[in-house]
Amino acid sequence: MIGKISVLVAGEQALMREGIRSLLKAYEDIEVVGEAMDGRQTVEVTRNLQPHVVVMDASMKAMNGFEATRHLSRDVPKTNVVILTEHAARDDVIGA
Repeated sequence: MIGKISVLVAGEQALMREGIRSLLKAYEDIEVVGEAMDGRQTVEVTRNLQPHVVVMDASMKAMNGFEATRHLSRDVPKTNVVILTEHAARDDVIGA
């Protein structure tokens, strides 16, 4: 067993980040280790913390979730990414 699963929550909306954090608190084997407010910050924080999982909003300024995911898959390949989106172009979703 790897111990707790470390998670970074990324999204511009504080309410969204707080909601995800609250949902994940219900699981004893999951620990939210950080948050990020845009794609650039997500890449930087993920490089530093190297969480097991990033839960990321697709629609962020500075760098969107799809672009941030491309950076993470190259720079931190052991980190898994879950992208949340309300709507996105089909090509973006497939590219993710």
